[in-house]
Amino acid sequence: MPISADHGADVDRDMMERALALAARAKASGEPAFGALIVAADGRIVAEATDEVNSGADFSLHAEVLAVRRACHIAGRELSAHTLYTTVEPCPMCFTAAWLARVGRIVYGASMDDVHAVTRGAQRELRLGAARLNQHSGEPLQLSAGVLAERCLALFGERPLIEPPRRPPPDLSGPELTKRNAALVLIDFQRDFCEVGGYADRLFGVDWAREALAPAQAVLRVARERGITIVHTREGYAPDLGDCPEQRQLRSRAAGAAIGDPGPLGRFLIRGEHGHDFMPELSPLPNELVIDKPSYGAFTRTVLERQLRARGIEHLYLTGLTADVCVHTTLREATDRGFFCHYVRDAVSTFDPELRIACERMVEVEGGVWGELTDSAAVIAQFDALAAGE
Repeated sequence: MPISADHGADVDRDMMERALALAARAKASGEPAFGALIVAADGRIVAEATDEVNSGADFSLHAEVLAVRRACHIAGRELSAHTLYTTVEPCPMCFTAAWLARVGRIVYGASMDDVHAVTRGAQRELRLGAARLNQHSGEPLQLSAGVLAERCLALFGERPLIEPPRRPPPDLSGPELTKRNAALVLIDFQRDFCEVGGYADRLFGVDWAREALAPAQAVLRVARERGITIVHTREGYAPDLGDCPEQRQLRSRAAGAAIGDPGPLGRFLIRGEHGHDFMPELSPLPNELVIDKPSYGAFTRTVLERQLRARGIEHLYLTGLTADVCVHTTLREATDRGFFCHYVRDAVSTFDPELRIACERMVEVEGGVWGELTDSAAVIAQFDALAAGE
């Protein structure tokens, strides 16, 4: 049933409230007061973002661009059934990003002209309006302006007319990276999580998991070329479930895919079964570490820490499945042990887009409490810079 106009207006206000909260958070952290989110037709928030132009030392890191980028990563390059909510009228760069992604609708609060007037030009924008851009686009999208505009504009009311000095991004890099002190950790890229007929497919399907395969494969290729330590982990249990806690058995049964149940790839998450094995494109080479774990965290009841210490590893680059369970558990275990962790966001996934975003955001809080949030392109550039024969 189509939603009523009144109901649609209520939804727009609710979503703009969320965008306003993001913008307020951005302002409090020293960023421009912009917030944006991408919302699916069923009301799910697929992605959200704030400006990161100061912390990222990059003028292209506008909230709308980041939101579109993250939504495309999660929902695909076609966003025609999605709405972009943003606290301020999108600039030409942001409008173009949304238009190229075929966003179906843009809803914004304050206009660029109003922000310019309030800040007396301190908020520097190329003031070519969204309506004009839409008119000349050839494929116009829906525009709705003025939603909670006064509150969106109020975020700029106490803004200093002269921008404060930009703070350099925090240095979370730790010891200088070398090929000898870094390890790439690929967490649970198993058939049971990535292939039709496996454990995850019984619960959530596998499209979400397969999104992480290509970025992880790209990082793996360069890591191998540079001689970086490679670690593969695999969750699995004994055939008699003797090492699988009762709580875990009950939980998996309640979820709808009991550990040890038969499936097309063999018994779910049982060592030696076809589903327990690695995905072919990410299979380990003979000289690479394989950690079999009857646990979520890769350090629990395994030799991983001892193996890493013996190799002098200080940096861990984490990829894998799932973001909210095995990856974050391993990330936290590693941080507690003093390793410098790098969370490769596009090579990590989970079935729920909101959980995936939350897991990324948790890495950055409190000055990077769980390490550095990065992506496969940045990691590849880092690894490429290392001398192969070092």
